[in-house]
Amino acid sequence: MGFEKRAKRTGVYDRLLNANIIPHGGGYVLPDVLTVNRVVEIGRERYFEVEMQNDRGKKIVSEVRELPYEYRGRTVVLRSLEIGLIEIIAKLIPRYVFKI
Repeated sequence: MGFEKRAKRTGVYDRLLNANIIPHGGGYVLPDVLTVNRVVEIGRERYFEVEMQNDRGKKIVSEVRELPYEYRGRTVVLRSLEIGLIEIIAKLIPRYVFKI
């Protein structure tokens, strides 16, 4: 997606190389979307061509926030591990959850 080139061009590559962060939204998973095939920008609008999980073709999306999503699913963690983006050093298991 050009992140490495952009980081080098803007002079932040060295700072980002060993950054231990996950971006805002990094905990979301889109259960209906298998992959993003391409991104097209027309003017100030961005369109995403996505492959659907149900094998029923492709979808063109301009408002990703309108898609159904799940928050911090195990899929996100497993995928991040697969590509070497993260390393698990602890697992927190809440004993109680209160919702008021």
